[in-house]
Amino acid sequence: MTKASWTSILIVNTALLVALGGAFWWIQDYEPESPLTAAMIGTPAPPFELPLVAANEANRPMVAVPQPRLTLLNFWASWCGACAQEEPQLTYLWENYGSKDSLAMVGVATSDQWSELLSSPKLAAKHFPVVFDEKGEVARRYGIAALPVSVLINQEGKVLARIEGILDEKKVQALEKKF
Repeated sequence: MTKASWTSILIVNTALLVALGGAFWWIQDYEPESPLTAAMIGTPAPPFELPLVAANEANRPMVAVPQPRLTLLNFWASWCGACAQEEPQLTYLWENYGSKDSLAMVGVATSDQWSELLSSPKLAAKHFPVVFDEKGEVARRYGIAALPVSVLINQEGKVLARIEGILDEKKVQALEKKF
């Protein structure tokens, strides 16, 4: 190998080590404001009010959570590939429960850019209201470090379930038992 090749390898490896070190540092320092874990099932859900995603940015209505009925929050982002994979299950829940008013469903687009969100095919696929948590403040209060995450809240505003990762058929069946 030539000296230039070794130099290139050294630069790439150094950059990789710096990137991995930065990611490790960020993960170590990440502390959700109130991590909702399985141990917190039955505790009050952190309340919030966020703007509804709409084309008219000036007059967007607000959506408040918790609501006085069973509510499923689905935290997602336009850049999240895994979030798109759970869309069939979310559509199933909406068609079978949400559209019949037995379940409120709220998508929480978090840590996203407004322009990316509005042009996202994932937004167009949602059949239920979506609110915008631009800075990820609500996600932090819910202890969310990775997407997607779904949180089921009962009529009294207490957390019934938290599903991390893609909402697949097995997880939906487990959720349905809580309805």
